Amino acid sequence: MCSIVAEIRNGRTYYGRVWVEGEYKPPVFPSALSVRVGEPGVKVVDVIRYLRAYDNDAEAVVKAWSPDLTVEDVKAALEFYALKDADRQEIDAYLSEHALSA
Repeated sequence: MCSIVAEIRNGRTYYGRVWVEGEYKPPVFPSALSVRVGEPGVKVVDVIRYLRAYDNDAEAVVKAWSPDLTVEDVKAALEFYALKDADRQEIDAYLSEHALSA
């Protein structure tokens, strides 16, 4: 998933600010579509979807998801998205298949 050391707490695996339910240890990682950020846990794929809809305006995304996301959470989601090609491709494919209609 990422180069950050995983920390397992309360049934979640944390990689910095992003997390996923369950305990995962290399080389087994969850789908990129399951990775979440913030509390109670907004999926990274949804953060990316909103960033695209709001022309990459992190403040607008935070306002739309208030109080569940912070600017730091949005940045963490972007960092996760940029980290691995395979994760980015999985997220992009999902967003292409599930595009929002106008």
